[in-house]
Amino acid sequence: MTPRIIFFLIFLSGCASLDPYAAYKQARAESKAEMLRKHPEWPQKTRLAIENNEIYIGMTKDQLLASWGLPNDINRNVYPKMVREQWVYGPPFHDYEAYVYVDNDIVTSYSD
Repeated sequence: MTPRIIFFLIFLSGCASLDPYAAYKQARAESKAEMLRKHPEWPQKTRLAIENNEIYIGMTKDQLLASWGLPNDINRNVYPKMVREQWVYGPPFHDYEAYVYVDNDIVTSYSD
């Protein structure tokens, strides 16, 4: 075999072992830990929700990001006294489709 073919076979075998979902989960865990370290002022209820990948009405946008990560999409409506966002979560990196509504940077409702 030529060196070029050997390199190509080694390259392919390395690619087969890459798991993008595992890499995503690892990056999310590190991001979550970093956000919790940065915000010691967050109440215990919030910290537990984030650690358990849960959300609740009244969370801030940063707390939502820490708990569930970036959404697949954000639909944004701007009104005279309010900005309403619909955060859309779903596959491949979230187990199911869910919608979170954020008004002026606060979670006001969600469907799961």
